Formats: sequence, structure tokens, C-alpha cells
Amino acid sequence: MKNVSTDMPKEGFVRRPTVQAVFCTTRTTLYRWIDEGNFPKPYKLGPGTVAWDVAELRNHMERIRNGSAA
Repeated sequence: MKNVSTDMPKEGFVRRPTVQAVFCTTRTTLYRWIDEGNFPKPYKLGPGTVAWDVAELRNHMERIRNGSAA
């Protein structure tokens, strides 16, 4: 198993394994949250490559902390 960091860069994009590690979730649950509109959608960067904007993930974490996450 790959060692995935739970540290996000200050800006840029992160791939799914990092998102899963930061939010302590499975792939299935992550995509269910996205389908339900409760999590930021990833950006398609190329064929078979998606990543999440770090700024959007940080905003989502702040909404969770404030109790206003969708």
C-alpha cells in the first residue's frame, strides 16, 4: 500500500488518495458525497486523471468546522 500524506499543499491540486486520507473516507463514500452535492467536484485534468482544487477543499473543511457544510 502506498504511503499517502494527509498534508495538502497551500495551493494547487491533489489527487484522490490524498483527499481520501485528509477526509478519512473511502472512494465509494467520497463519490457518493459528490453525487449528493455534499463535496466539491474534481476537475478532469486528462484521460483518467482527476484532481481537487486545494482552495475548494479548504473552504469545504471550514464549512464543516462552522457546521454549515451541505
